[in-house]
Amino acid sequence: MTGWELRIWRKSMLWSREKAAREFGVTQRTWHAWENAEQVDVTVWRTT
Repeated sequence: MTGWELRIWRKSMLWSREKAAREFGVTQRTWHAWENAEQVDVTVWRTT
């Protein structure tokens, strides 16, 4: 996933950068870096 794709996904969820960072458990600085990266390696954990 590219940073651009991550940004498009976040916006489709109607999330701010702040909310996205909080939901993923990272800092806003980290989220910003992800959105500006050419390639993002994001692992999502799902709890049931």
